[in-house]
Parts: sequence; structure tokens; C-alpha cells
Amino acid sequence: MPWQVQAVPQAVLSGQANIYVQPTAPTGSIPVNSIWYNTTPANQSLNTWNGSSWVQIAVPGTNLISAGTIVAALIAAGTIVAGIVDGTTVTGGTFVVGPAGSEQIKVTTDGTGAGIITLVMPSALISDGHIQSLQNGSGSAVWGQLYFSGPARGSPHNDLVNLSLNGSDGTSSANLGLYYTDSTGAVRNMAYVDYTGFNLVSGTVTAVKPGTGTSPSNPATPEDWLTLTPPAGLSGGFRFKMLAENKIMALDTALQWTTTSATTFTFPALPAAYSVPSFGGLSRIYTMVGNAGPTAAGQLPRLFLNGTSVQLIVPATSGGGTAAWSGIIPLI
Repeated sequence: MPWQVQAVPQAVLSGQANIYVQPTAPTGSIPVNSIWYNTTPANQSLNTWNGSSWVQIAVPGTNLISAGTIVAALIAAGTIVAGIVDGTTVTGGTFVVGPAGSEQIKVTTDGTGAGIITLVMPSALISDGHIQSLQNGSGSAVWGQLYFSGPARGSPHNDLVNLSLNGSDGTSSANLGLYYTDSTGAVRNMAYVDYTGFNLVSGTVTAVKPGTGTSPSNPATPEDWLTLTPPAGLSGGFRFKMLAENKIMALDTALQWTTTSATTFTFPALPAAYSVPSFGGLSRIYTMVGNAGPTAAGQLPRLFLNGTSVQLIVPATSGGGTAAWSGIIPLI
């Protein structure tokens, strides 16, 4: 389609003004309403002289370019630079970010209308990652899916992880699935989130160590077993840890003593975060199992917990004894 210059000043048509085609602004004696076409590659424009300065002329874009007339051969180096194209719709088969042979991102479809974004891995040893939109089901039970597939190495370490964001099919809940694809290609559901909450299908959950996870500068740290040193007269072990449910403590202890007298052994205090509250106004007392031979019938070693206080109460025995207790203790 030929260029159309609209509203050409009458002074130009009558020869009373000049037309300049050059990269620099004309100077000297310039008739009013003269036109200068700036040929500078980065600043091509039409300008008119108002008697004191050059004023750029706005050229209307309507109908300047016919549909289908811009082809790859007309684009310099086959490249459209970011920031040059500003519009609402760009159509085509595949769009690539990065030079040929070193692509970083590819945007395409799978032939059914679903979009695929490929995040290219530079190394030939690693498969590309993908983000794909899918439509599943049919009729009134149709549902959408956004699927993230992670990169993988070659065999035998070709396992990978996947994340699936699934819309409702009109019956079941929308959900998020976390999957693991093993080296044989089998896909295993590890966890999912829906209206019921976070559901762990396979794996373990570790509590957060009390006092951590309070700020960006104090991130959550996994909980591990802590210990209390048995007091003099006792040997063995006493350990405890917070469980993932939080406010529930696991306690595991096995202790031995040699005294034959009824004795109360007092341990070092528990950390404040593991303080054991009373229940119904009463301290928590746990009967231990062991091989102690009490001199008085019905007496067994007892573990006494009250706040941060820990005590082992042993009865009089004929020759000391050994006792153990393991269990979970509410901290609320």
C-alpha cells in the first residue's frame, strides 16, 4: 500500500515552502510551513517549521499498514526488539526468547489450543522445564489444569517433580497436587491441598524448633531431639522433642538407679517452650515400667511433670532398679 501524506500545507504545494530530507535539522532562511523529514534511523519523523522552530507532525496510523503486509523479510535481522511492539495481540506458531541455538524461553501450543511455556536448560544433560495449560474432561464435567514440570537429568537420575493446579470439575474441589516422577516414569502423588486443608500422602512432617520461624532473619529450623542430663544417682537417658502438630511433645526416657531407699530425683528444668501445664488443676504423673522390686506392694516408679519441673519418684527397693517410659504429652 503506498504512503499517503495527508493535509500537506498549501504553501508547500504552491512552492512557497521547502521540503528537506536529511538527518540534521535544516538551518538558515527557512520559509514558514516548510517540511523536514528527519532521516536519522533512531528518530525518523516529519516536522514543520513554524517560523522559529521545528515541530513534529503526528502521522495517523489508521490504514497505513494493511493486514498481512509485514513479513519476516521486511523485519531487520528477523528480530522485533522488546519495547518496539506495543499492542494487545500477537499471533503465531512459536515465539522464542533468545538467539537461535541459545533460546531461553519458548511459547507455543500443543495443537489443541493449550499453551506451553518451555524454560530451556542450557545444558544438554538436563531436560527443559515446562508450564502447560490443559483442558480435561468433557461436557459439564470439564476442568482446567495448569501443570508445572520440572527439569530432569538423563538416566539413571531422570526423576523430577511436578506441580499441578487443578480447577473444579463442578463436583470435586479445586486442588493443588505435588507429584514425584521416579526414574521409571511412574508418577506418584505426594501431597495435595483442597478445601480440607493440606494432605500429606507420603513422607514425613517435622516440627519447627520453638523460638525459630519468627521473622525473615530468624527462619524456621527443623526440630530435633533435646536431652536433659539425669541428676546424680541416676543413669540412662531422657530426651524430648516437639511434634509437627505443635504443642504436643514426645518424651522418651530409660533410667537406672542403685539406691534402695524411696527417693525423689530432680532433673534440670525443661526449656520454657516445653513447659508441661497442669490438667484439671493437677500435675501430670506417669507410671513407669521397669524391673524394680519395690518393698511395698503396688509401688512403681513415677515420672512427675509440672511446668518446667521434672522429677523421678522411685519407691524403696531391695536393690535399685531400671524403669522406662515413652509417650506424647499435650503442652496446652
